[in-house]
Amino acid sequence: MTSCLICKKEVKTKNQCSRCGKPAHQDCLIKEGDKHFCDLCFTNKKYDKEEIVLPEVIRRSHIQTFIDCEYQSYMEIIKGYEQPENIYAKVGIDVHEIIETIPHQHEAEDAFRGIFSGLDDSWFKDEEQKEKLRLRGMDSIDTYFGIRDDIGTSDVLEKKLIFDIGVGLPKVSTTVDRIDVYKDHVEVLDWKTGNVAVGKKLSTDMQVPLYIHGVEQEYNLPVSKFTLYYLSENKKRVYERLHDDVFGCKVNKRVYEVKISDFVKQTQSIFNRMKKGDFQITKDPKSMYFTCKMCHIKARGLCEGADIQTWGTGTKKGW
Repeated sequence: MTSCLICKKEVKTKNQCSRCGKPAHQDCLIKEGDKHFCDLCFTNKKYDKEEIVLPEVIRRSHIQTFIDCEYQSYMEIIKGYEQPENIYAKVGIDVHEIIETIPHQHEAEDAFRGIFSGLDDSWFKDEEQKEKLRLRGMDSIDTYFGIRDDIGTSDVLEKKLIFDIGVGLPKVSTTVDRIDVYKDHVEVLDWKTGNVAVGKKLSTDMQVPLYIHGVEQEYNLPVSKFTLYYLSENKKRVYERLHDDVFGCKVNKRVYEVKISDFVKQTQSIFNRMKKGDFQITKDPKSMYFTCKMCHIKARGLCEGADIQTWGTGTKKGW
């Protein structure tokens, strides 16, 4: 039995959406001229006519944004609405700069106190958040100086990489906190000031595999280990090469695996979709609740949220 894309009831005719080609009752489709569209394609069809010009280099974070919300990535990459700096990112950036430039702990702590105390209260939603972030910054600095002697020094800090992902596609840019280069291999370390990653994120997030791919391309050496060090919690997530291009991160008794070539192919697919202007609205708006809640595009009034945009009522906003 063939089911209607919209109402899910049986459809016996050959009616279909003019854009995606899926079967549907004519009464369920939206008519425009001599064509009929399902609600999702009617909302998304703007991209069929729009000329998409991608930049020559796309940040790694924008690739993750595409996975989380394709419309947000469209607004950022194509329309130029960059995400404004928020207090969480600012604290992380400040801590990174301090631990990489100030050699003594008490001076580093004083530097952070000075920067933090100079922030306007408009950065924070309330005093509880302000105190939480102050402690996060101080704890991160304390952890770093507590482990500094054990991890030693490195000649490669804050290394900006721009690397190929495929012929005819934009390059990817990213910045790696620390790279230790040895004779026959490379080890990578990235400092984090946020909450430690858990569960599915350890095997689906784009950062680790794309960093590894970029570092190996830059140095023409295999990466043997990639460490995410969560300073505020003093915890690590360590990815070690298991075989070929497969890395594993062991947490308790479970090993989360990432295959580098799979993520490269995924990125290639994403870039090819971008080139075609194929930015879709999610078909599962309920899963977007937290993403929409934190989205700067929605906060600017450029999107009404996935639950509304999905049904096409947000077209007046330019979607």
